[in-house]
Amino acid sequence: MVTEKKKINWERTEDITVEEVKATEGMKHFTDEQAKEFINLIKVYSMCIYALHKREVDGEIDLEAKIIELNNNEELKMAA
Repeated sequence: MVTEKKKINWERTEDITVEEVKATEGMKHFTDEQAKEFINLIKVYSMCIYALHKREVDGEIDLEAKIIELNNNEELKMAA
């Protein structure tokens, strides 16, 4: 069975809705409150990424100098 995929409108002018979040596979079980929190998370994350990108484009930062290794593969020492 071939399913038709919806095209993504990358030029949206309105926020994603609770109904759209809850219609997404893997998020069908969200409550309305959880969907609202998810929408807020996406907004904040998007604003952070955009601000970082803009600062890089404007020459305010050098991303290569700002990379922080989160997984340095060093074994953690366990306290006794």
